[in-house]
Amino acid sequence: MKTGAFGRAFSYVLLGNVVSALIGAVSNVIAMRALVPSEWAVTAIIVGMGASLGLVLSLGSVTYTIRDLSREPSRELRKTKYAQFVVRRVVVGLIVVATACVVGLLTTQTTLAWILLLGGARFIRGGSSLLMSAEKRFASVAFLVVLEKVVALLSLVALSWVLPASPYLFPSAFLISYGAYFLMSLVIERPRIRGKKLLHSILTPMDIWRGSATFGITSLTGPIQQSDVLVMSWAAGDFQAGLLGSGSRLTSGLNVAGAALSNVIMPYFSSPGSSLPIAKILRRWLPLGLFVAILVSATVMTTPVWVPILLGESYVEASGVVAVYLLLSLVMTVNVPAMAILQAWDRERLAMGLALLQSIGGIVGVAVAGFFWGAVGAAMAQLVAALITCALLISGVTSTNMARREGTVHMEKSRGCE
Repeated sequence: MKTGAFGRAFSYVLLGNVVSALIGAVSNVIAMRALVPSEWAVTAIIVGMGASLGLVLSLGSVTYTIRDLSREPSRELRKTKYAQFVVRRVVVGLIVVATACVVGLLTTQTTLAWILLLGGARFIRGGSSLLMSAEKRFASVAFLVVLEKVVALLSLVALSWVLPASPYLFPSAFLISYGAYFLMSLVIERPRIRGKKLLHSILTPMDIWRGSATFGITSLTGPIQQSDVLVMSWAAGDFQAGLLGSGSRLTSGLNVAGAALSNVIMPYFSSPGSSLPIAKILRRWLPLGLFVAILVSATVMTTPVWVPILLGESYVEASGVVAVYLLLSLVMTVNVPAMAILQAWDRERLAMGLALLQSIGGIVGVAVAGFFWGAVGAAMAQLVAALITCALLISGVTSTNMARREGTVHMEKSRGCE
């Protein structure tokens, strides 16, 4: 692996994630200030569970396909597989969207209808840029990520201007942004599939999940974690759920470095014999990591001052929740790329087990701690689960990295003897 190329790819994705996180934070603040905590709880449930449904439907197929395409030498075959993948996702996604319309028209379950609608749209959008990731065109990926957030922000402002405040404005903005992301991906990639291959893809939508079972189980951890607001609503009521949702959504974009690394890792580390130059990474990135840790710590200490100013007086009690989630974002900056490394190194079963440990432990903690200690207790439970998982992930990556490096040295010695 060329560290220079990896660094450039990481820089592109990191820049895109930073810009999108800032824009997303503005959107979150606008939406939260327009709603009281109990109303924001409904919005957070729709957005979180909608994204969760999209991940559940994906069942790890995006990550698995990126690894598969990154190992495919023929670009023509990569484009064909990509086109078939997109067609199959559109078929499944439209079925979910149609179900959402039926639920919304024939029942009074408005929230459920919105969750299905957002989940189907998220599923269609989800795999549209995977060919760019597989081919390491990360500048295009960064552009799409920023475009999506810009469209979401502009849509939210426009909808707020013409419609009264409600828990459904923010999900509507997300829906529009998913469509923009998907259409722009198609404009960039221009997938072409006709005749028998198109018909076969339409009739075999289940093939998108072939081979991705283990990745899929790992991907279920996201939906489990994103159900925290819903679980909190059951355990302690909508007000505490709104406080928890304000912390999770306000800090959701802070894991930009971890998300950027995760996006870049799969195509670069999937090749046989790849390993992690830990000493070089520590020398280069440790000072920056310490600076970020100090900056986050200072931000945590001042949350009682700036959270009420930013979100309004209705969210004074959210200060402690936001502080805990800021610390959680630091831990996830390690956990997310560590899991991606294990998956790239064909240790997806270990990644799956650790991901389930964190998500199930965290959500059980939300239910128990939330019932007794409210939103702050629920956030602390998630932090503890993430810290335990972090320690186990570091151990797993380190031991696997040593084994791979020793295997590479042994192979080189064997070739020398020959």
